[in-house]
Amino acid sequence: MRIDELQQAFAAGLLGGELGASLKASFIDYSDEERDARFAVYRNNVMYALGEGLADLYPTIKKLLGEEFFNGLAACYNRAHPPRQAAMVLFGREFPAFISTFEHTRDLSYLRDVAQLDLARHVAYYANDEASLEPDAFSSLPPEVFAAKRVAVHSACQLLSSPYAIMSIWELNQQSTESEEGVGGEESGSQPLNVDSPEHILVMRQGYKIQMLRITDGLYAFLLALKNSKTVVGAFELAMAKDESFNPADAIALLITSGFVVAFLDE
Repeated sequence: MRIDELQQAFAAGLLGGELGASLKASFIDYSDEERDARFAVYRNNVMYALGEGLADLYPTIKKLLGEEFFNGLAACYNRAHPPRQAAMVLFGREFPAFISTFEHTRDLSYLRDVAQLDLARHVAYYANDEASLEPDAFSSLPPEVFAAKRVAVHSACQLLSSPYAIMSIWELNQQSTESEEGVGGEESGSQPLNVDSPEHILVMRQGYKIQMLRITDGLYAFLLALKNSKTVVGAFELAMAKDESFNPADAIALLITSGFVVAFLDE
């Protein structure tokens, strides 16, 4: 067996597949029982490490589902989507989509979007360091020039829109009081969470800290339009069509305070 074939067979075995005959034959010094026991040590260590990596990336999902259920879900995911790159920072990107099709979670329709929020926080944290524009860069442009500009968006800024209250779910599940009951639960003096309440969220990084902000329909439409290479005035128009309460002054203030823009682009 060539070394690349041995490596592929070994990796397949680690991820829960059967040990092929050629791989079994390579363990010439061990009985079947001893070989399987020794190989199981490697397999268990790999699956444990991948499960822990997924739990670190999706802590809200783990808390919502509970440790035992999450571990089983993670094992199924890791067999279906093993790491394809050495950089583990890229691991687990398919997990939200996997949740939406997995037999035991697909009926929890909000779960995928909560996972997307966990992932957005992860992406924002590991995004490239970029210098956002200072306030003077905005105020120095004549209004008509500013309105015609397209912008480069900071790679740490992530936009999410969901028909579910995913940021509220995230916030609720950060609490560690014994009275907490998770999604739809009720704490002393509070009302149950209405999961079916749409939320738009801007995820951003301030220094080394991840910040999240609920934004209006208009602000979401405005920021998304800028991210999709619309001009400022084009983004204003889309936002006002979406939300009659949209205020351009609030939108510009958000651009500055969030660090959303790293450069004005030349036409």
